[in-house]
Amino acid sequence: MASDGSGSTALRIFVVVIACCVLTLVLVLRGFPYDMLARRLAGEFEATTGTRVAFGALEPKLTIGGPGFEATGVRIQTANGTLFQIDRASLRPAWSLAWLRRSAAVHADVESAGGNLEGVLILGSQPGFSGQLETVDLARLPIENFWPGIELQGILDADVDLATTDAGPEGTLVLHAVEGSVYTADLPMPLPFQTADGELRFGDGSLVEVSRFETTGPLFSADIKGSIGRGASASAAPLDLQVSYKVDPQMSSTLQNIGMKTGRDGSGRIRIRGTPSSPRFE
Repeated sequence: MASDGSGSTALRIFVVVIACCVLTLVLVLRGFPYDMLARRLAGEFEATTGTRVAFGALEPKLTIGGPGFEATGVRIQTANGTLFQIDRASLRPAWSLAWLRRSAAVHADVESAGGNLEGVLILGSQPGFSGQLETVDLARLPIENFWPGIELQGILDADVDLATTDAGPEGTLVLHAVEGSVYTADLPMPLPFQTADGELRFGDGSLVEVSRFETTGPLFSADIKGSIGRGASASAAPLDLQVSYKVDPQMSSTLQNIGMKTGRDGSGRIRIRGTPSSPRFE
C-alpha cells in the first residue's frame, strides 16, 4: 500500500511540474515582443533583398518545431515595385546550420490567394529559400518583368532550393504546372497546355540551365533544353535554347509565320537566340 501511495504522489508531482512548465511557456509566449521581432526580421530582409515587408496582426503560435508567431494581412513589395498580398503567414525560427554562419533561418508556412509556400527562408548576406510552392497561380506572377509581352495561365507546384550570391542565384527549381496556356504578341491565340514539367539549374556561369522542360497539349507539345545567360537585366539575358516540338496541323501555318517550320507530321526543331525582350528564331 505504501508503494502505491508513493507512486501516486510521484505522479501528482510530475503532473504539477509539467503544468508549471506549460504555464510558464504560455506566459513567455504571450509576453514576447512579437512586434519588435517582426520589425527586425522585416528590416533585415529589406536590407539584404530590397524587398519591403509590412505585417498586419501578429499572434503567438506554438508548433511542433517550436514557438513562433502568425501574421495576417501581410504586404510584400519588391525592389521593382511588384506587390504581393498574403492572407496568413506562420513563422518560427528554423532548425538550420545557417545560424552557425550568423544568418537567421525562418521556417515559413504561407497561404495566399495566389498560392501557398512552405519551407526555410535564409536571411543575411546570402538570402535563400528551400521548400515547396503549391497551387501557385501563374497569372499572378510578375513574368512581365523578365520576359516582356508574355502571358501565362495555369497552376504551378514546385520544389525550390535557391540561394542568392554576389554572382546571382544558385540552386535548383523543379516545377510542374497543369491546365494552362502561353501567349505572346507573335501568336494569334494562347497556346494551351495540359502539363508542363521542368528542372532548372541556376549558377555555374549561366543565369539558368534548362536541364529539361517538357509541355504537352492538344495543339502544341515541346521539349526544351539550353541556357539563359547573364545580362545587364533579365530582359536582356542572352538566350540559347533548343526546342523540339509537334503541333496540330491547324497551327502549322501560324508557327511558320513566326519562323517555326514544321514537317508533314507537324514536328519541327528550332533554336532560340537573342534575348527575352527580342528573341530570334534560327
